[in-house]
Amino acid sequence: MQPTTIVETAPPPVRCTAVALGYNISLGVIGGLTPLVATWLVNRTGEEIAPAFMIMAAAAVTFMTLWFRETYRTPFIGGSSGTAAAYA
Repeated sequence: MQPTTIVETAPPPVRCTAVALGYNISLGVIGGLTPLVATWLVNRTGEEIAPAFMIMAAAAVTFMTLWFRETYRTPFIGGSSGTAAAYA
């Protein structure tokens, strides 16, 4: 579902660049900082399960993506409806 959401929110003229940059930069930053934040939370709170709150926050953000409007079967702006049939 995540790749579909990313592709559908990007405008068609810059879709490939937006998806590539957005996905790779965010994954690198979030993936790189997650162990640091988890360690900081454990040191700050003294609780070993403190990183669970970080996971709960990530789940809340993921849950909010469910409010995006579904665009399945709607034509792309500037696209033609018979393009896929011509290549089949």
